[in-house]
Amino acid sequence: MENNLETDKKVLKYFDQVFRFYLSVLTEYFQRTLPIAKIENGLSSEKGGRYEQIGYTKRTFEYLEYLCFLLELDFHSDSFEQEAGKKVLTSVINSNSVSCRPLVDINSIPIADILILYIKFGDKLSAKNYLKGVLSYVIAGKQEYGRMPDANNSYKSVIRYTVTGKKPVYYSDDTSPLLAMLLEFIVMLDLREEYGTLKSFVKENKINLGIFTPHHGIDSSSKHLIEEKNKDLEEQIFSNPWFKDGYQRNVSFDKLLTKELSFEGFKKEYLTRKNEFSYEYRTDSAGYPFLKSLAHIYNRIPYFPDKWRNII
Repeated sequence: MENNLETDKKVLKYFDQVFRFYLSVLTEYFQRTLPIAKIENGLSSEKGGRYEQIGYTKRTFEYLEYLCFLLELDFHSDSFEQEAGKKVLTSVINSNSVSCRPLVDINSIPIADILILYIKFGDKLSAKNYLKGVLSYVIAGKQEYGRMPDANNSYKSVIRYTVTGKKPVYYSDDTSPLLAMLLEFIVMLDLREEYGTLKSFVKENKINLGIFTPHHGIDSSSKHLIEEKNKDLEEQIFSNPWFKDGYQRNVSFDKLLTKELSFEGFKKEYLTRKNEFSYEYRTDSAGYPFLKSLAHIYNRIPYFPDKWRNII
């Protein structure tokens, strides 16, 4: 992309060959592993020992990331059997007890993918149930163990916290982009009771909510703050795992710091910012929109809000 070759037919022909090979490897991987993943706690390891407290969750979310990527890709195929795809996803989630238990904030990627797929499958009930499961795990983790998913995305810190019971210096759980994203899904799925539950939880524990938004949006007023000016947004997310050219869009339950927002009031505010970030992706124009998901997964960059805001 740095050389603007996404429209070069010769380059695309070679790229298609490489990508088809990658896809065949990924497909075979799931053909071999799904029978195991769909049995009770199939993604756990008996040899993992104490590490499995963390390892089982990490492994499960990574497995779900690529499973969702493959299902999303197949979703646009004429031969895709939607009900069969939904059954596979649900079976893996239900068979592995940690599928709703995020440990680090970047677990928001597979969580968002699962919710988006269920919505695209026309199964809002499963989307609601999964969202409720994630929310209950996050709240229980804070109430029972005093910790939230690490916003700095360090499994080493999570392991240290779990083993010692003491919060590491670089463990961050006073802010939560994950909960901010879940809050928007709660509004999209019209979950009024969960809105009240999350509002009380966030206020009680003084958690800051924010959604990372790049400076590069079409209508952005902060483009002058872009530091990597020689690369566009896509070039950065494909090459830079430390991508930071953006800002945390604050999400609040209050209006003007004093008036507490009802569900309807928050929904109205959400609708006003729903389209605040949009971007003309070159991968979309070239016919490869799915590549962005791979970039986010590989470089551990949270999804941007345009990923989910326009699916309903």
